[in-house]
Amino acid sequence: MDRISYTNKGTIPSGLPYSNINPSYTLTREFEDTLDPSEMDVELRDMKDYIDGKIKSDFDMYMDFMKQKGCEDHRFTEIEGVKTPHVTNIITPDRPAIPHIEEHAILGTGLDTATKKFIDTGEWTVPQIEPTPNVKVTIDELVMLMSEWFEKNPLVRMTNHSIYVHNKEFCYCGELDSLGFIGEDSCIFDVKKTKVITKELYSKYFQQMAAYAKCLEVEPDLMCIVSPYNEPIIEANVERYFNKFLINRGRYRERFNI
Repeated sequence: MDRISYTNKGTIPSGLPYSNINPSYTLTREFEDTLDPSEMDVELRDMKDYIDGKIKSDFDMYMDFMKQKGCEDHRFTEIEGVKTPHVTNIITPDRPAIPHIEEHAILGTGLDTATKKFIDTGEWTVPQIEPTPNVKVTIDELVMLMSEWFEKNPLVRMTNHSIYVHNKEFCYCGELDSLGFIGEDSCIFDVKKTKVITKELYSKYFQQMAAYAKCLEVEPDLMCIVSPYNEPIIEANVERYFNKFLINRGRYRERFNI
């Protein structure tokens, strides 16, 4: 009598350390007569398709659950088997009702790209972006304003950019815009095209930077919002805004179980 067994298991990251979903299935078949190699291959393929299909079904069910929770469009990165949310979604879990928000995002990304190029080369270049006809300002104007901003603020020195960070203790990740200095003080920077920095935006922007700062080996002295429409907006109390961020992190976990 022949006996064939096939086992497979999967990992569905739950977003909580050490609490992932790990479906595991085994299928065993017995045959009275000895199978030749070709028959055994057919049976194994059939068993594999069945078991792998069950694991995929579990994964799809979990994704449907995520959609019901309302965070299927959030950004996650799987780190060491843990589904890890990004800082920006933790702070703003619901998409703001801003007219033509996609075009604003395109312009913001374009300005960020131009600033990174300036950090690398010392020159300002207007990037090619998709048209944004429903937003008054153009990418050319934004880049010109930002270049003028740096001329007016020579103490601001950005030394590197696009730094990916991860905080394992509180399970979050993201990419900070830039590190550098304001005078002699080390600083983390966030580039925004926002014209009016309201009290709410002030708190959100500095929560974002504080969360990133707490991922670094050496915490910066200052945090700074860089906007072409404003003087440098500087905050030194990293701890205060990190505590605010942790409140939002707790709310995010309670709401989405991630």
